[in-house]
Amino acid sequence: LCTLLASRQRSWQGGAQPLTFLSPSICVNVFARTMSAQGKSDSGGEDQYVPYSQRAEWSDVTPVLQDDGPGGVVDIDYSKEFVDAMNYFRGVMAVNEKSERALQLTED
Repeated sequence: LCTLLASRQRSWQGGAQPLTFLSPSICVNVFARTMSAQGKSDSGGEDQYVPYSQRAEWSDVTPVLQDDGPGGVVDIDYSKEFVDAMNYFRGVMAVNEKSERALQLTED
């Protein structure tokens, strides 16, 4: 997935030098920025959100919940769509899946 994100980042940067690796934290940051930007660009015509757990094409992925450990410093109020997508993002990262559907998580 990071390799796919690297190629996507190259296209965002107008064909800059190829990136050979993106760390998981960079992948998450790119994903978070993408999700945030999409939320801001909504033109008011909201589509009905379908959770990944209800999408047949994601039935083979086990979502991985965020674990901040005991006594997290601060609670962040993520949208339910962001939490759902990130759980599945962590799930595909856990099994090192590199696919178009994994990349779709950054666009959904």
